[in-house]
Amino acid sequence: MVRLPWMMPRRLAAAALAIGLPVSAFAPAAWATGEQRAPRALYSCQDANGRTLASDRPIPECAARTVRELRSDGILQREVPPPPSAEEIRRREIEERARQIAARELRQAKARDHALLQAYADMDTLNAARQRRLAAIDDEITAAQKRLADLHEARKPLQAQSAGRPESLPPPQRQRLSDITNAIIAENAFIARRGAERQQSAAQFDEDAMRLRQLLGERSLLTPVSGAVAR
Repeated sequence: MVRLPWMMPRRLAAAALAIGLPVSAFAPAAWATGEQRAPRALYSCQDANGRTLASDRPIPECAARTVRELRSDGILQREVPPPPSAEEIRRREIEERARQIAARELRQAKARDHALLQAYADMDTLNAARQRRLAAIDDEITAAQKRLADLHEARKPLQAQSAGRPESLPPPQRQRLSDITNAIIAENAFIARRGAERQQSAAQFDEDAMRLRQLLGERSLLTPVSGAVAR
């Protein structure tokens, strides 16, 4: 049986024994203060060399180590992990940013699904909207192509008159040729732009159609069958 030093608090001695320290490790402090009241807690950690450090108050050398906090009767109360390193903080920040991005993308996907179901009650509604949209673009392209053909016809006599030398034309004809050439450039750009928009619209409708089929299928699975008998 371990004999407690004179005036050594019994609970502090028990706590010291619980973490493998000799009772005398805390005796000097107790003798110096004459303190007979048991401390509220005991702090303990292992330093980089594997030595066990303990005190009845927080230990500066344990700031970067896992600290065991024991009650005055030696029972473990909690373990306080060391503060995160710079690399751990960086990793946690990256993980948190990734979590926020994933949450935002999920909210956006749910909003798109809701908007899709609000816009199209069924596949026929979507297909009709697709036909109207693409037909409108086709009409614009056809009209632009007709204007382009007319411009080419209007430019032919001026080109023939200039024989490849526009500067030889009188000022009015030279200005007319320049205006027609610029109009041709603008119409070609318009046709190319609307053609690209048509491709984008078609691709978007294809994507919406695929997603709408999935959503309608999920909805049908969740909708009770008409006339089904509840059990």
